[in-house]
Amino acid sequence: MKHINRWALAPMVMAIYSANLAYAQDEQNSDAAASMEEVLVVGTRATLKNAVDQQRDAQNIISVVDSDALGNFPDSTAADAMRRLSGIAVENDQGEGRYVTIRGLSSDLNSVAVNGASMVAPENGRSVIMDGIPTELMDSISVSKTLTPEMDADSIGGRVDFNTKKPTDLKDTLLKVKLSTKMAEYTDYSSAPNASLTYGDRLNDSTAHIVSFTYSSKKIESFNNETGFGWEDGFMNDDWEMRWYELERERYGLSYDINTILDSGTVLFANAMYNKYDETETRFKDEYGKLGFVSSLDNGKGMVTDRIRHDSETRQRYETREIGAVNFGLETNLNDWAIDAKVSYSWAQEDDSDNADVTFRNDDKALGGEIYWSNPKRPYLVAYDPTLRDPANLEFDAFEMWANVSDDEELSFEFNAEKETSMGVVKAGIKTRSRTKDVNDYIIGYTWDGATMADWDSGTVNDWFFANQVFGNHVSGATAYAMRNQV
Repeated sequence: MKHINRWALAPMVMAIYSANLAYAQDEQNSDAAASMEEVLVVGTRATLKNAVDQQRDAQNIISVVDSDALGNFPDSTAADAMRRLSGIAVENDQGEGRYVTIRGLSSDLNSVAVNGASMVAPENGRSVIMDGIPTELMDSISVSKTLTPEMDADSIGGRVDFNTKKPTDLKDTLLKVKLSTKMAEYTDYSSAPNASLTYGDRLNDSTAHIVSFTYSSKKIESFNNETGFGWEDGFMNDDWEMRWYELERERYGLSYDINTILDSGTVLFANAMYNKYDETETRFKDEYGKLGFVSSLDNGKGMVTDRIRHDSETRQRYETREIGAVNFGLETNLNDWAIDAKVSYSWAQEDDSDNADVTFRNDDKALGGEIYWSNPKRPYLVAYDPTLRDPANLEFDAFEMWANVSDDEELSFEFNAEKETSMGVVKAGIKTRSRTKDVNDYIIGYTWDGATMADWDSGTVNDWFFANQVFGNHVSGATAYAMRNQV
């Protein structure tokens, strides 16, 4: 083999590359000159500078999303905006962020505050839902990943601070209107309207205020499988579910901030934030369980079963969540001490009492069928009994409706003083918090002997999304909800 000197070829290669590059640039320039009328270049460094400065100046490790970044991205909720930060993971519900984990720790271990007021949880746990807080109401979001002594002790996982715009920062009249919509590829829903209005101005030389409104509506249709089945000797031995959801989520938000600067330089402030989240959900669920292994199929990617229990469940629910916070306080200087004091009240409620859930069952203990899981996330069933999903063979199993109302509220007072000395910054403060959480929860259920799904109108989902799977018959959400009148 003849040796080739690569260094001798280098000038030749570079000459060819330069000639081709010049030719390409000439062609692009001539085409662009003929068709281009205007070139707009937008820099992003300035929009990130404020957030970077806050992170650099902090005494602990934080991540910040400022108002510029919130406005530049199509995120409609706080959770979706926060997922862009490093070290943050977001738990989704129907494609929207709901709970936030910091550095892998449970969301129950995080504290959340709006303008310094601790937010409480509308649900039964401690996790504050982030999909109920619109980004349009926020000026910045700061996530503290390490703690400092002045932070609340319930910030073990981290602390999330939401801040609305400050009226004292206004130099001119503020008017911001946002109208947007979204479209989905796999559903019939053509829009998801989102509207917000922010207005701020000075009432006089010493007082300014800002008010913000936001509204959004979103319809969701989703098809999914839950394959949390158990395995024994490598074969399926427990339930799997196919689910269809139709949801509509509406959010209403309001924030108001007012600041007054006294002649002494003392700043008096008050702010409030309120958000309401309404959800309407219809869910159909096909569940297959009580499987009995007979033999293997498809090289271990399937099996014959001699028993199949098929449940057809319909759920209709209307749920409301509310979150709010109010602050009153002052900031002043006294003998070189920077002093601030604040009284805060926050509340949250979840009302999940308007619902109905009905289940019909066919327990095939004789024929069984074949189950395949070459794709373990989407198994499918070939039933030997062609009437397994027939409404006449699906017996009324159970009806449930439940009442769940959760109320959470907190009242707090804090006083802080800070002074710079030759030895460094000295901080002192006191804070008291009183929190009350009430949960009222009960379930009403009944059975109806001798009834089958055929006694009501029923149907199936058209164009089930996943190949090979057969989605069974269900009564409608309206039919299930009407059964509440028989209790």
